[in-house]
Amino acid sequence: MFENEEYPKEQLEKIEAIFEAQLAEKDQFEKLVKDADKAFKKEDYQDASETYKKALAIDSESEHVKAQLKKIDDIFAQQAAQRKEYEALIVQADAKFEAKDYETAKQTYESALQMFGNEEYPKEQLEKIEAIFEAQLAEKDRFEKLVKDADKAFNKQNYQDASETYKKAL
Repeated sequence: MFENEEYPKEQLEKIEAIFEAQLAEKDQFEKLVKDADKAFKKEDYQDASETYKKALAIDSESEHVKAQLKKIDDIFAQQAAQRKEYEALIVQADAKFEAKDYETAKQTYESALQMFGNEEYPKEQLEKIEAIFEAQLAEKDRFEKLVKDADKAFNKQNYQDASETYKKAL
């Protein structure tokens, strides 16, 4: 009857385009959520968060996306607290190192390293402490040998050699 009428045809084309756009948007949303879930499982929380936010821009009512973003926010807060604790340990360890309390510094750097195992700074400081310990041990061995040699000279009543060797020990 009104087959030649263009307006209903145009409206049907618009509706079809809307359906296609909605379907494409749904597909994009599902892909974003799938990608974000993968990133979350890999503990790549930054990427997961960004991808979930893109998905949320498409469907702001998604409970799954909101819940995952909440989990990520909680993880970020926990990581920030751990980072703050780590930095406090480094400050403590540095102070002990500067005060030449190397044993306490070593323990504190090790505690910091347990929190963030791939940080280089505590590793470098531990290497310095080990080098100091080795040097101290070598110095102690040298001292003990000199005192032993001086004692031998003293016991043989070779006071000149004993005196020189005791002086070297100091």
